[in-house]
Amino acid sequence: MTDARAADSTLVDLSKPHPFSVHDMVRMERLGDPKPSPDGRWAVFTRRAWDHEANKVSTSLWLVSIDGKRMRQLTTVKHKADTSPIWSPDGDTVAFVSNRSGSQQIWTIGVNGGEARQLTQFPLDVENLQWSPTGSHIAFSAEVYPDSDDFEATANRDKERANDPAKVMKFDRLFVRHWDRWAQGKHNHIFVLPVKEMSGTGEWVADGQPVDLMKDIDGDCPTKPFGGPEQYAWSPDGQEIAYTTQLGVDEAWSTDLNIYLVPVGGGPPRCITADNRAIDTQPVYSPDGSTIAYLSTERPGFEADRYRIRLYDQVGQGAHTHRSMGSLTKLHCLVPGRQDPLRHSR
Repeated sequence: MTDARAADSTLVDLSKPHPFSVHDMVRMERLGDPKPSPDGRWAVFTRRAWDHEANKVSTSLWLVSIDGKRMRQLTTVKHKADTSPIWSPDGDTVAFVSNRSGSQQIWTIGVNGGEARQLTQFPLDVENLQWSPTGSHIAFSAEVYPDSDDFEATANRDKERANDPAKVMKFDRLFVRHWDRWAQGKHNHIFVLPVKEMSGTGEWVADGQPVDLMKDIDGDCPTKPFGGPEQYAWSPDGQEIAYTTQLGVDEAWSTDLNIYLVPVGGGPPRCITADNRAIDTQPVYSPDGSTIAYLSTERPGFEADRYRIRLYDQVGQGAHTHRSMGSLTKLHCLVPGRQDPLRHSR
């Protein structure tokens, strides 16, 4: 492969003007996942670069001022990936997912300098981080068996499956396979981990065990295969999480995604979108917590239906359509003190 790459690189002189080719595509740096700081002065983002000599990629975190005039690298990794950055509520720390330790774990780094520190050492990969507004918890997703008591139980079952010489799979419901992965009983669940900042050092540490907010639920959040952290949200007081999932044996042909509310300590979830048999997703709380905005479609079974913004009244416990203009793809936030409180993207 090395000889082939060397031979291919002689076909085009990349230092001179030339038609865009596959060589340019693989050499292009990818920027993504921008997250503004709580004070609105900075944004953290990922920067992915390819090392053509080693044929490996590195993804690091960078900071850029909102006016674009200042930029600096926050993390430095070689042939590893730092992804999914989120800000602490005070804006002094960025938490992120990294595979530096051999698996995807939560790390933190101070924005004013210092080295990254590993926060978790779970036996499973984690992703899709969100820091609670109070700073006391970090929420994340992990793929587990719904009835497993902890991460170790899921890891042990995975090990037993891998060591079993019989590779037969048995299915009694659809999906059997979704895209490139077999359905083998594991689901993405939302967990919350208590955290605290050590006085004087600025180091963040776990302050308890993670809690599975979807314990025994046969569903995914984020939903597979394309869901992300936009499918769940913290309440402003940090006491509740709203999440999206799909339940029922008709998953293979239904688009009935619903939004559920669950206390941060765990407990029975409460569905707020049961009246709609189509998609309800991407919940976002208003600043005072009284309203939940989310994206919704109206035609059951029709994946390409237009998204509309709906508002759920936490007090009156009812929902109504707020916007229906064009097709929306992501609902970002609610902004207090404005006549038009919703910001969205197409």
